[in-house]
Amino acid sequence: MRIRSGLSYPIEFAPIHLEPSFPVLGGGPLHQHADHPINYLELHEELEIGYCHAGSGIFIVAGKVMPFMEGSISVINAAEPHCARSTPGTDSYWSWINLDPVRLLGPSTDAVLLDPSPLAGPNFINVLDGDRAKPVQPLVRRLISELTDHRPDYQSAVKALTWLIMIELKRLAPKDQPATIPHANFLRVAPALNYLASHHAEPLRVSKLAALCCLSEPHFRRLFAQAVGKSPQAYWLNLRLQSACSLLRSTTFSILDISQQAGFDTLSGFNRAFQKSFRMSPREWRRLN
Repeated sequence: MRIRSGLSYPIEFAPIHLEPSFPVLGGGPLHQHADHPINYLELHEELEIGYCHAGSGIFIVAGKVMPFMEGSISVINAAEPHCARSTPGTDSYWSWINLDPVRLLGPSTDAVLLDPSPLAGPNFINVLDGDRAKPVQPLVRRLISELTDHRPDYQSAVKALTWLIMIELKRLAPKDQPATIPHANFLRVAPALNYLASHHAEPLRVSKLAALCCLSEPHFRRLFAQAVGKSPQAYWLNLRLQSACSLLRSTTFSILDISQQAGFDTLSGFNRAFQKSFRMSPREWRRLN
C-alpha cells in the first residue's frame, strides 16, 4: 500500500564509510528502532537494504508513506531521503545492510543490473511485504547470516547473494518511470556535508564550506538551510554532540576527554550545549544509555 505524503521534513546527510576492497556493511546485533516521532529524513550515498525481524510501523521515503511489519524488506537508494517510525508504544527490530553493488562485484557486462538507481521514484514501493517480499526474504536473511557469522568464504557468498538480490529487486522496479535524481539542494551542498562529517571537531569556517561547493557564502547558507533544515552552525554543533554521544555510549573516557575529542574548547561549553540539546547532563545521558 502506498500513500502520498504532503509533509515536508528537513534532510540530514548520514555518511556511511564502506571499505573499498569489500564495500558492504551489515550483520551483527539487531537494531532496536523506537517509536520516536519523525522529525527529519536521512539521505546517504549507498544502497540500503533493511529486514524487519519483529514489530511494525511506517516508513516515510521521499513523498511516500508505507507501512512495515515483521518480514518486511526495505530498499532505499541514494536518491530518496527516508526515515522509519515504529508503531506508537512499541519497538521494532531490524538488520540493516549498506552496500555498493557495482564496486562489490567489480567490472561486469551486467553493470545495468547492478545499478540501484531504478529502485526509487514515485512508482517504486520501497517496503516489500507479502508476495512481493517472498522471493527476496530468504536471500536477505542468508546475506545477514553471512555478514554476521563470517564463515569460511563468506565474502564470496555475499557477492553471490548480492547478484541474486539485485536480480529480484530489478524485477520489481517499474519499467516506465524516468530515472530519479537526488535532492537538488542536497547535491549542491554535499561537498560541505562530506567535509563536516570528518572535520566536525575543527573550528567552523562557513566561507570554506561555501568555497567547497563553489557558492557565495550567502547563497550557500540559504541552500544549506533548505537542504538539511538548519544552519551550518547548528548542523556542525549537532555533529559534535552526536560524536560525543557515540563516545559516551561506547567508551569509558572521561567527560572532559570526550568534550575535547568532539571539538569543544571548554568542558563548561560542552555541558551547556549538551544540556540544551538533550535536557540532561552528559553524565546522566551516559547512565541512561
